[in-house]
Amino acid sequence: MKRFTVVNEGYNMEEVNRFIDIVIKRLEKLNNENAMLQTKISSLEEKLKEEKDPLKQAKIIEEIMKLRGVNKNGTRN
Repeated sequence: MKRFTVVNEGYNMEEVNRFIDIVIKRLEKLNNENAMLQTKISSLEEKLKEEKDPLKQAKIIEEIMKLRGVNKNGTRN
C-alpha cells in the first residue's frame, strides 16, 4: 500500500500527484490491453461460429480460453 508523507496541511501533494499519474498510466495500459483482448476474443468467437471442423473448433476454443486466462482444466491462470 502506498504511504504518503504527512506535511503541516495534509499529504505532500507532489507525492500524491506522482502516484496518481502512475495509477492513471497503469489503468490506461490495462484498459488498452483489455480492449485488444476483447477484440481478439470477439473475432475468434465469430470464426468459431463459422468453423465446421471439430478439430479446428477445439483449437479456436483453446485460444479463446487462453486469452481469457483460463487453463485447460477450467481454472484461472
